[in-house]
Amino acid sequence: MHTIHFETDGLFCEICTDKVERVVGSMHGVSVVHANHVHGLTAVLYDPELVDLPQIAGRIESCGFTARPSAWHTAPPMRPSAYLCRSSAHGDPGGPAPTLQSR
Repeated sequence: MHTIHFETDGLFCEICTDKVERVVGSMHGVSVVHANHVHGLTAVLYDPELVDLPQIAGRIESCGFTARPSAWHTAPPMRPSAYLCRSSAHGDPGGPAPTLQSR
């Protein structure tokens, strides 16, 4: 499993993030998707044997948003078990970028 982070412009609310998570999450080979409208990032845990980055980016773009691999795109692999986004814990939209952590 690999992790990719996309800079996702145009995410303005939870409805936007829910749409990206639902559409990308339905792809064969995608295990976990977390979109964050505050930071404009989408993190995806995927199997590169089953789906590739252009396919994932295309699916985000089909929702009406841009998708550019961010500098985080080389993050270590995530385990597909329960994840928490720390960005909601710090309460500061201008604070550090979100990270996904396993429990």
